[in-house]
Amino acid sequence: MNQEQFTTYLRHPEKMETASLYDMMALVKDFPYCSSAHIMLTLKLYIDKNVMYDAELKTTAVYTGNRRILKKLIDGLNQSSVRIVLPDVVAEQKPKDKPARK
Repeated sequence: MNQEQFTTYLRHPEKMETASLYDMMALVKDFPYCSSAHIMLTLKLYIDKNVMYDAELKTTAVYTGNRRILKKLIDGLNQSSVRIVLPDVVAEQKPKDKPARK
């Protein structure tokens, strides 16, 4: 992983879907005290629904200075960018025909 990829993943965690899990694990191994690397690995495991997520989350919580930020990042991945529109909501949003004036 190069510096540009690292900063891109820090700024836009949702782009980590294409990242290699092996690269993330190697980054944590090379820089074991880097909390950002641990956070990125945890987010990658969460995105992939990996079985190692729970164990890594506990480790990352120890390395993270502010756990609220970690929770905010994980919750941010849960938010869907796709808006679901229900049929009855669409009907309410359409402008109603005005009665013809006489």
